[in-house]
Amino acid sequence: NPVAVKAAFTSGWPPLILGIMRMGFIGLFFLGWSRLAGEHPVGPNREARRFALIAAFCKGLGVLFFYAALVMIPVNRAVILSTISPMVNLALVHFILDHERVRKHHILGIIVTFTGTIALLLSRHGGSVPTTVNGSEYLPGDMAMIASVILHQAMIVFEKKSLNHGTNPRQL
Repeated sequence: NPVAVKAAFTSGWPPLILGIMRMGFIGLFFLGWSRLAGEHPVGPNREARRFALIAAFCKGLGVLFFYAALVMIPVNRAVILSTISPMVNLALVHFILDHERVRKHHILGIIVTFTGTIALLLSRHGGSVPTTVNGSEYLPGDMAMIASVILHQAMIVFEKKSLNHGTNPRQL
């Protein structure tokens, strides 16, 4: 996904327009799909709809951060930062979902993932050549990519909460 999006940037289209077109097309497709299936487009009840809408908001905002990150940092750096997804997901699952807790071996995995990600980013600046000595010009892009990962994982967790309240998986 990061490689495809970065390639689209070279086409000359503004990133915001690319993001709106992508999400608009996907949204219209699934709205049409739910109408054809005769289902409510968001969820069967108030709680399910609330979690589905939170998930959609997280996804939309996450995509905007994703596009912003790919404008500011090289693709290989974005891919390295996306490896923090499992540890973000485990943390969110632990705090948001009922009856799902992080165990000791999960915590070990989080530590290994975090350590590996930091090591990759610090070794030769994530495989890309910086224009400054310490690579600080990547900080805004790094933060945007981290925000994108967090929002994407939050979307997954809130979708699960919506499913737990009776939403059909096709509706998500």
